[in-house]
Amino acid sequence: MDVTDYKGETVFHYAVQSDNSQVLQLLGRNAVAGLNQVNNQGLTPLHLACQLGKQEMVRVLLLCNARCNIMGPNGYPIHSAMKFSQKGCAEMIISMDSSQIHSKDPRYGASPLHWAKNAEMARMLLKRGCNVNSTSSAGNTALHVAVMRNRFDCAIVLLTHGANADARGEHGNTPLHLAMSKDNVEMIKALIVFGAEVDTPNDFGETPTFLASKIGRLVTRKAILTLLRTVGAEYCFPPIHGVPAEQGSAAPHHPFSLERAQPPPISLNNLELQDLMHISRSRKPAFILGSMRDEKRTHDHLLCLDGGGVKGLIIIQLLIAIEKASGVATKDLFDWVAGTSTGGILALAILHSKSMAYMRGMYFRMKDEVFRGSRPYESGPLEEFLKREFGEHTKMTDVRKPKVMLTGTLSDRQPAELHLFRNYDAPETVREPRFNQNVNLRPPAQPSDQLVWRAARSSGAAPTYFRPNGRFLDGGLLANNPTLDAMTEIHEYNQDLIRKVSAVGQRAWTHCSLEPILFQQTMLGTDPQDSRWLLHTHSFICARRAN
Repeated sequence: MDVTDYKGETVFHYAVQSDNSQVLQLLGRNAVAGLNQVNNQGLTPLHLACQLGKQEMVRVLLLCNARCNIMGPNGYPIHSAMKFSQKGCAEMIISMDSSQIHSKDPRYGASPLHWAKNAEMARMLLKRGCNVNSTSSAGNTALHVAVMRNRFDCAIVLLTHGANADARGEHGNTPLHLAMSKDNVEMIKALIVFGAEVDTPNDFGETPTFLASKIGRLVTRKAILTLLRTVGAEYCFPPIHGVPAEQGSAAPHHPFSLERAQPPPISLNNLELQDLMHISRSRKPAFILGSMRDEKRTHDHLLCLDGGGVKGLIIIQLLIAIEKASGVATKDLFDWVAGTSTGGILALAILHSKSMAYMRGMYFRMKDEVFRGSRPYESGPLEEFLKREFGEHTKMTDVRKPKVMLTGTLSDRQPAELHLFRNYDAPETVREPRFNQNVNLRPPAQPSDQLVWRAARSSGAAPTYFRPNGRFLDGGLLANNPTLDAMTEIHEYNQDLIRKVSAVGQRAWTHCSLEPILFQQTMLGTDPQDSRWLLHTHSFICARRAN
């Protein structure tokens, strides 16, 4: 069994190159010698099977106890499978030995993810738990490698699965430093979108902006520097030995200086938009953020998130900016969160303490996993996606703070009726519910019985995009911007508290002090034709039982 030919190959090497796995099974039944023999190229039969993409041969070799920890020219067998993009072979090795997903090749100290050449291979490893920020011996992450090799699709998968866009690798270079050296405009844009800092120096004191100024092609250099100026980058030279940092870094007369430009004037033709701009400018951002962080405040904060599909990414970017300015997580900034469709998914994400950076990646993953084929899209992938993110059995009332409401449209009645999915008990109103007036109308599920993923699915059942979820259609049909409905709901909730106190008795009522409270409302949206592009706050007085 261990006899080799002039190329150093055993009968196992020959069996792997054939198409008959039964021969390999017979050879490996009682074999010990030759099973892990390396040929003149340093390949074991398992390495060779991975290189050739022989998935069945890989399975048989592993069943015959072929070793996965023998070093070849490209690392271990799992690394060979990744190098040659043999997905089936890599999956077979991981299914037989799950520890291989974390194995690092002795030569580079690289994980299998570093060897991924395309999005499909990277996604396969990440779904099986591979560490997206694992570093090689040189300190580079898989994202560094993807940027160096100009593997844009692979880089996007890594970023959407939580890769650190500011990870410092060899010589202190971040992925953005490497993208600048490659003149890859699309890669640069992607890294900036996912939060890469544009002013971080490497070990040589070079910032990405400085490297951009050295790009050879004039058109590319101008485009990238304009982009960097837009996001607030500052140009500086690396420090010069013997010169103070302040003197060595200044570059006031650089031909492509990034002096901060004033934003272009906004043309306001809509009276309503002008009013909202006036309200926004009358309250300083520091005052607004300070009032939101004030623990002694006597008012609540409401966040309204409207619908718009994948345009919810705009809302996410705005929320990331708010979190960065305030230093507080979105969940801790607001007492009430209302959402419609994509805004409803974001509202639930806030409720369950998912970071906005995570949600940004989640939206990109949702685009790839859910929106496949032609409209209307299959509901199955969306439902499985929501179950995976929020839990298959999670109820709305499992988390009660902040208070969350999602809009949905009940289509089993004429006219259709707005329904709010809540994580709190609905207020008792003076209006009798319609299902009490008509025995044919079933009452909606109570919040304690309502599954979170079903609420998200119902709020986002947009006609022509997805099929209805039972009797529920997209909440955007009646309340794409849920601001007024949310304000009405909160008013009724507070009035219900007052009625319940009053019902205790006249004596209790006279001793219950009521005070008007200031209610701040923040509404985020995506429609460029109206005020929903703006982040604005306004106040209204709402009576509430004093705490």
